This record gives sequence, structure tokens and C-alpha cells, in this order.
Amino acid sequence: MFNKKKQVLLIATLALNGAVLAHEGVHSKNPAVQLDTMKQGAIIGQGEFIFKVNHNWLDQQGEDHLGATHGDIVFDEEGYLYVSFSDGQFKGIAKFSADGKFVKKLKGQYPDVHGMLIRKEGGREYIYAVSNTQGKMWKIDLQGNTVFSINKTKIVEDSKVYKANDKGEYRVALTSVTVGPDGDIFLADGYSSNFIHIYTHDGKYKKSFGGWGKDIGRFHQAHDITIDTRFEQPYLVICNRANNRIEHWDFQGNFVRVISEGLRMPGKIAFWEDNMIVAELKGRVSILDKDHEIVAHLGENSVGLSGNYHAEPEQWKQGEFLAPHTAKFDKLGNLYVMDWNYLGRVTQLVKQ
Repeated sequence: MFNKKKQVLLIATLALNGAVLAHEGVHSKNPAVQLDTMKQGAIIGQGEFIFKVNHNWLDQQGEDHLGATHGDIVFDEEGYLYVSFSDGQFKGIAKFSADGKFVKKLKGQYPDVHGMLIRKEGGREYIYAVSNTQGKMWKIDLQGNTVFSINKTKIVEDSKVYKANDKGEYRVALTSVTVGPDGDIFLADGYSSNFIHIYTHDGKYKKSFGGWGKDIGRFHQAHDITIDTRFEQPYLVICNRANNRIEHWDFQGNFVRVISEGLRMPGKIAFWEDNMIVAELKGRVSILDKDHEIVAHLGENSVGLSGNYHAEPEQWKQGEFLAPHTAKFDKLGNLYVMDWNYLGRVTQLVKQ
């Protein structure tokens, strides 16, 4: 349920045939908004979170699709965005300008980058990236040079929480990375062991916590880990995706509290001022306030495609998402949503 003080009329979205459709049966009474919708595309949102939707804004370099999007998006200080792709012409990490123009592919081999963080250290910006297929973390400069890495073998040997399969192989499938206030590196193995591994800034192993399970203190797809600085004391915030929980943990790996539950497979977290944006794999993006009450739902899928990796372009609907894998704000408050899709879909939502 929405907080009644913050619940407002949901503005109508534009159908592909040019007619203004009502979302959930409610029509906008604002003719100026409807005019903008007719000219520019879908207008979606609630309360202070009203956006104009641009689905086809990212430069495809003449190809008919971007390439599989099962990754992440980060922004540098100048406003350029870095997007990870699993295949296609941009396979690896590609840099785009704020208006969607392709700039370059980062050099270096960075396959299947599932989670990224950009961080300034010593006056320079670096991307921390993890691969779910390689079980590896890289610290990369903005040209694409690896300056530091932690590989699968090291994680297995350090943590001693993995069991080999019948072939003597170990599976490490990293989904997210973040860096704590003192420089500690946190690696989430959300597609395998469901442990969070803690390393010092120079790669010395400290501990692992979590592991698979449905009870409090355990993870079923520890899909994302980031830092929540909205409170007097900062916390780790972890998307416990298949358990449908978002949780606070301290930096020593101790469970603190559940801050939200009952969402539709919450997979990635980002922050805008005191608000938390949640990419829900089951076809929706939600915004929660500092009290963790929902203040807006965005792009809720209405045609049964939610969570469908193989949804074809002719099935995509204006103003709706398919399977949001990540959602990030830029410094102006515009929102960028990556759908989990085999052809690739990244949507820009311009704040109104």
C-alpha cells in the first residue's frame, strides 16, 4: 500500500498507436502533461517522481539490437555512463555520453560483468566490476586498464566455504561489489554460495558471512550489495532477491534489520537524496522513502512479460519495463533502467 499522504494520481502513459492510455484505469486531468506525452513519449510516475520515458535513446551503432543486458550501469563525475553487456558489439563495458552517443569500448577483457561500482581514490576514478561467469573482481581505470583483481581461485582458497563438483571444479558467481568507508571490498556471490566475502583494499582476506538459506541471516540470491549513508550510522544494504527481502547489515557482517519485504524479487538498489530506488525483476521499479514506505511504482508490466529474458521487441510496451535488472540515478535525478533481456534494453527516464 502507498503512504496515503504521498499517494497521488498516476499520470497516464502513451500507447504505441499514439492514444493516451490510463494506467490502472486513472486518466490524467492535466492537458499540458497529456500534450507532452503525445509529442515526446510516455510520461509515468507519481508524486515528485514524474519522468518522460525514452526507450530507444542509446546509440546502437547501426545494429538492430544493443546486445544482451544482464549487467549494470555506473556514472563518472563528468556524467558519462558505463554500461556492461554480455554479448554483441559492445560486449564488455561500453562508455556513452549523457545523450546516449557511443564513445568507446573500454579496452581489456571483462566478460559478463554483472555488477559495477565507480569510486574516486587518490583523485582518480575507478570502476570495480564483478563477473558472474568468471567469479572474478576487477578494479579498472576509466581507460579499461586493470589495476587490481581478485580471482575465483583466491576466493575459494581464502573462504573455504565452497565444495567441488564431481569434476573437481568450484563455482563462484559474483553478482555485486561495494567498498566500505575504510576501503574494505565486499563481494556478493549471489548465484552460487550466497556468501558475502570481505577483503581489505589491497586484497587481504578478512571473512565471509551469510550463505544459502531462507531464514534471517541467510541469503537466497544475494544479488546486490551497496552502502546506505542516509542514517547517522552507515550500513550495508543487501538485496536478498529470491527471499524478497532488503536488509541492513553492519560492516563486520552482522545482520541488523529487514527494511523491506514483499517486493517482486528486488535485485538492485540505488539512492536519490533520501529515497531508495529498487529494480524488481518481476517487471517493476519502486521508490521507497527513508521510512522504507513505497512512494512510487514505475513502469509496472501489464502484459505478462515480467521477468521474461526472451521477450521480443514487438512485445515491448511503451512506458513499461520487462525485467528490471538495475536502476540508477544520474546527478540530475534522471533515472536509467536496464532490463534483463537477450537483445538488450536500457531506458532513460528524464525527470520532469
